[in-house]
Formats: sequence, structure tokens, C-alpha cells
Amino acid sequence: MTVTMGSFTACDRTRDPAEQFAEIRQEVVDSLHRTLESAKHGALFPSFLIEAVENEVWKHPRKLTHNTLPAMALREFVKRGYPNGLGTSFDVIEKLIAGNERAMLAWDKAVHEEQDAQSAQLSDRGRAEREAEKQMRPLAAAILACPGDIATALSHALLDGGRRQALKALLDAGLREAGK
Repeated sequence: MTVTMGSFTACDRTRDPAEQFAEIRQEVVDSLHRTLESAKHGALFPSFLIEAVENEVWKHPRKLTHNTLPAMALREFVKRGYPNGLGTSFDVIEKLIAGNERAMLAWDKAVHEEQDAQSAQLSDRGRAEREAEKQMRPLAAAILACPGDIATALSHALLDGGRRQALKALLDAGLREAGK
């Protein structure tokens, strides 16, 4: 089976295509790294960057000789040292692709997609926190309705051990109160 990714090709019918793609992704990263490190090959960097972005090499595992590198976020991929990443900064990449319209468009798209994904994650986290707070309101009202020393003990249980422990303490307090 022939496996092709951009200008890279692997042809080994005996091997898993996914493994071959992982190796090709690492070859793209190797090429990016070499062109990044070598001023005389700097003109090649934009074309390798376009290929890396189009194939989102950072989002998929990459195969080295004896281990597999995990998928990662774009920011981590750019900052991590080679072979895990490029070991550079967004500023350096943007300087190397300046003037290459296609590379700049591909890079901007990748950066914006990552920023959008991070914003969505933050939004989801905020929504979950608001929902948890909403669910805690009845518990807080029940704690405030208790006599002073019990309310204090319950609020400490809630802060120290979380909701389940506070609910158990509230039930225990209610049973004690009912037994009087």
C-alpha cells in the first residue's frame, strides 16, 4: 500500500498505514526543524510549514525510530524542543514566512483554530462551574437554615470535603436534631 502525505510517500505493503502516516508526520517535522535551523534552507521553511499545517502534524501521533510522540496543541508543538516539537516561537515562525502569502494564510488559520478551541474549552469550563454553583444553592440554603454551630460545621465540611461530605453531615445533623 502506498501512503502519501503532501510530498512525502511511504510504500510498504507489510506495515500498518497508520504507522506509516505517523512516520511521515515526523518526517515533515524533521524537515521543518532542519529548515528552521539552517539559514541557507530558510527559503524552504514556508513550504514545509504549509505541509505541516495542512496535515495538522501536531494533532496526531508521530513515529520516531523507537517511540511514538503524542499529539499535542499547536502552541506546545511550536515551543517544545526537537524532536517533540520545533523548539521555537510563534514570532520566529512568522518572520520566516513573512512574504509567503500561502504560508501566512495557513499559519493564521491554524493559530486561529487553536485559539477558538481554547476559547470553547474555557467557555465549557465556565458553564460547568456555573451549573455546579446552581446545584449548590439549595445546599447552602439548607446550611444557613441550621443552628449556628451546625451551620459552621456543615460549611467547613463542604469546604474541606466537598458536596457529598456536606450532605452527609447535613443528614446526620438533621437526624440528631430529630432525635432530640
